[in-house]
Amino acid sequence: MEKRTTYTLKIDVLPMTSPAIDIRNLKRNFETKLAVNDLSLRVRRGEIFGFLGPNGAGKSTTMKMMCGLLQPSGGTVRLNGLDVRDNLPEYKMSFGYLPESPILYQKLSAREELDFVGRLYGLSPHTRQTRIEKLLKVFKLEGDGDRFISQMSKGMKQKVALSQCLLHNPGILLLDEPTSGLDPRAARMVKDLITTLHDSNTTIFLSSHRLSVIQELCDRIGIIHEGKLVALGKVDDIIKQSKDAKNLEEAFLEFTGGIERLDILDWRND
Repeated sequence: MEKRTTYTLKIDVLPMTSPAIDIRNLKRNFETKLAVNDLSLRVRRGEIFGFLGPNGAGKSTTMKMMCGLLQPSGGTVRLNGLDVRDNLPEYKMSFGYLPESPILYQKLSAREELDFVGRLYGLSPHTRQTRIEKLLKVFKLEGDGDRFISQMSKGMKQKVALSQCLLHNPGILLLDEPTSGLDPRAARMVKDLITTLHDSNTTIFLSSHRLSVIQELCDRIGIIHEGKLVALGKVDDIIKQSKDAKNLEEAFLEFTGGIERLDILDWRND
């Protein structure tokens, strides 16, 4: 069996006294659509929490509200006891966020991009340089650190975006599809990194369409459908909460409206 790589990356954490993530009665309206509907959940410090749902279920909307990029229509979000509505610098420093489609400055190199982000977080020049070089090494980008981001593959850009999340040493990571665009080897590296961060007591809120990733990494999962939380617990608990499911995939399909089958023969017949 191939030996997995382990990484040494120090992460600052807070004592295990209260939930790292506390979401209560969260709502978000978009004109006539209720994208997130009375969502409540708590994530313990040091936990990897998987957030599942079909496209349009409200996953990314929820995460954007957690980051302060969208204002809730109702309810509260607290990270490390701080309320997102207070717009405190301490709140923004407490987490790292990887959006589903990261936006990077294409005319900067990877090192310049990370240095820019480090400046925004108020990191000293020495801290910026040290952490940037360590992260480039972790993601096997040290030889491409001076390449323009516009010249990078999608997978390389994803690694730069992940590096940005870790640069300021947050205690909470909000990861929306972190293995998107990565080949199997790079995806394995990211999963090993998440496991290492988990061992360092980092709280990770992970959204992914890959059920295998969720099942492999997460302590608990929540399934959201049409803006509402429809299942919550460990994988075995989720399967037991269903009626007939034998595995996570079947339970997910059951909780999110069942299997949509195509009538393949229709378009072939004259």
